[in-house]
Amino acid sequence: MQKTLVSVFFVVILIASTAGFVVTFRQPDNTSYNDYEFEQRDGQWVTEVETSFGTEEFAFYSHPLNLDVVVSDDILQSIRTSPNIVLLFDPNITDIHFVDAARFQLKQYLVTQLGKNVEHAVTMNSTLYTFPVQQCSGEKLYIIYSSSDNRTLTMNNNCITMTSYSSSDMLQYSEAIIYRLLGVIA
Repeated sequence: MQKTLVSVFFVVILIASTAGFVVTFRQPDNTSYNDYEFEQRDGQWVTEVETSFGTEEFAFYSHPLNLDVVVSDDILQSIRTSPNIVLLFDPNITDIHFVDAARFQLKQYLVTQLGKNVEHAVTMNSTLYTFPVQQCSGEKLYIIYSSSDNRTLTMNNNCITMTSYSSSDMLQYSEAIIYRLLGVIA
């Protein structure tokens, strides 16, 4: 009898947790956004955007409706006008793979669509990365990925700083910048 009750208890827990996941999972009802149609492919949101190279497909991990990052016009203008950009990051950030994905996604867009010279650098020596150690200085534009108790996207002189307590936010920051540069998010 007791084994049956324990089994029933675990089945109820399993069903309740599955139902909770289904109810709380946020996926936009409408896949369009600002006249752009999105479709899910391999776990990413894919849309077509008219660029100077013609119509191209872009894939994102987040749908624009799920982003709560505001990218200022000053940040966009600095990125558009800076020929040299350094993607600077703290190599000791927890869950660094999110920062890596964010950097590589942003670099791909900046190089292929905007023709920027992009380099990677770290804020301190690391055994994991062989990039040079740099700080935000000089004439290059620095986009900095940093951990903090606050979630912010700020610009001070030639330094754009993205901070968050969650490494997965770094991917959202990069995608919000790309969405704005593409004109998907106004």
